[in-house]
Amino acid sequence: MKIQLLAIATAAFFSTTTLAKAPSWNQIEVGYVKGDIDDLSEVSPSGFAIGGSKLLGENVFVLGSYSMLSDDYQGVDLDLDQASVGLGYRLGLNETTDAYVTASYEYIELSGSGSGNSVSVDDNGYGIGVGVRSRLTDNFEVDGSIGYIDIADESETAFGVSGHYYFTDAVAIGAHYSSTADVSLYGVSLRYSF
Repeated sequence: MKIQLLAIATAAFFSTTTLAKAPSWNQIEVGYVKGDIDDLSEVSPSGFAIGGSKLLGENVFVLGSYSMLSDDYQGVDLDLDQASVGLGYRLGLNETTDAYVTASYEYIELSGSGSGNSVSVDDNGYGIGVGVRSRLTDNFEVDGSIGYIDIADESETAFGVSGHYYFTDAVAIGAHYSSTADVSLYGVSLRYSF
């Protein structure tokens, strides 16, 4: 009798316990970003970012992002705009974890204005990266990446980490941190998966 009750309780427990899901690659995200520049401790630009990705099949996806940050330094308005668009390939390591590689076109523009004068400098290049995304639970996902960015014949290694908490299957709030040799960016975002 005790064995039957234990078997029924165990079956009931596992029938109501859900396993974590695979990461969703069909998503759009908006958020607030703040930056720190190593050589300019007085400058700390902030602004908004938008990005997303969409699967084109089982493994290939497109991705894109755009951010606009600004700050005021000694009466000069500084603006930093960045855009990225590219392709990626995901590989399911197990039911909850994907490894991925990306290749992207990168664009950056830095502009300043003050005292009736303005100046703007822009350039472009490319980026490649690798990373791992994992749904640790039904509600929590982590993402870690490392990449190489080359703009105007200057190359840098980039690191990134983020975590997202899903309130529903589609809506999550996230925290992000990324860093290159001279710039660190951190922020919060709202994600919608479709």
